[in-house]
This record gives sequence, structure tokens and C-alpha cells, in this order.
Amino acid sequence: MDELNKKKLYENIKDSAVIQFSAAWCAPCKVMTKNIESMSDNLNAIFFKVYVDKYPELSSEFSIKALPTLISFKDGKESGRLIGVRTKEQILEFVK
Repeated sequence: MDELNKKKLYENIKDSAVIQFSAAWCAPCKVMTKNIESMSDNLNAIFFKVYVDKYPELSSEFSIKALPTLISFKDGKESGRLIGVRTKEQILEFVK
């Protein structure tokens, strides 16, 4: 999963993407990343990660209150949000 900075984030959400807001110290974030990466061949979405400690302005801009948070974008607009660690099945359902 590629890491995004502010410029790359806006370039990648112009079409469709799922952004995981995460932190290196966050154990649930690591579980979520492992779940996503283990299913990468089965997911019909492009996933990226934003580390909230590196880019706190993005956390504020997207109203991130808890980690991990997944936000899906379609045509540059938010189309869904999942908060907290989720199962593989829940992630699959989210990206449909």
C-alpha cells in the first residue's frame, strides 16, 4: 500500500481510491493493513495510506477522530467511511 502526502492524496482521489488513515504506533491499524494486503488480489479498489502523525493537516481536513479510518472516494468525493479495525469480509463489502 503506497503512502500519500497531501499532493499525492488529491491526485489519487480524483478518480476512485480508498485511503487508510493510520499511525505507525496504532496496533489496530497494523491489523487493518495486514487484512487489506492479504486480500489485495481480490479487492476491486486501489488502497493508499496516510500517516496522521506525518500529515496532521490531512487528519483535520478529513475529520479523522479515530484510527484506523478508511475513506472511499469516487470521482473525487467521499463515498463511504469505515472507522476501526474491520474483518476481511467487512472490507470486501465496503469496496464493492
